[in-house]
Amino acid sequence: MQPKIILVNGPPRAGKDTAYEAYPDGVRCKFAQAVKEGTHAAFGLDPKDYPMDVFEAVKDEPNVLFFGKTPREAYIAYSEMFMKPFTGDKMVFGKLLIRWIETYEEAREKAQAEPMPFIVTDSGFREEAEAIVGHFGAENVKLICVHRDGCTFEGDSRSYIDLTDLGVSTEDVVNSDIGDYKQEIKLIIEDFING
Repeated sequence: MQPKIILVNGPPRAGKDTAYEAYPDGVRCKFAQAVKEGTHAAFGLDPKDYPMDVFEAVKDEPNVLFFGKTPREAYIAYSEMFMKPFTGDKMVFGKLLIRWIETYEEAREKAQAEPMPFIVTDSGFREEAEAIVGHFGAENVKLICVHRDGCTFEGDSRSYIDLTDLGVSTEDVVNSDIGDYKQEIKLIIEDFING
């Protein structure tokens, strides 16, 4: 049985990580995992001391560990100047996330643990999402597009994505009240999992 994948799509500070908080029985993951972990390794940063989101609060500040560049600049360079050109594959981070999900699923099955949905909190490139849909099937993928006043993709390389042509069910959710937002996300995920 294929796992259920929820792709959360929206601009910075719209509430993508909060969507995971609304359904903590899921497994939080990101397309950026491989980008951040690979970048940290390239700069000699030990993953025990520098986990994936360690620079989240200061990602736009120059950092001596990245030779005066910001963490965001380092991540973009690793992704756009190395991984995508080297592999020649715009889906590379989607494919790496598929590997991660499959490894997680194998461990879960060995432990005979209950299946849990995977909540991808940083969807913003269609090619990455296409890889997920192509591998797991449109019926096992749900796209949630989050909207919030004052939040845009300006200055961000990501954007809203549309997967309806691939048969992916999509929900548009407005994050204007945190309690209502979390409740709506929780119900969408529950309906998707149980439907």
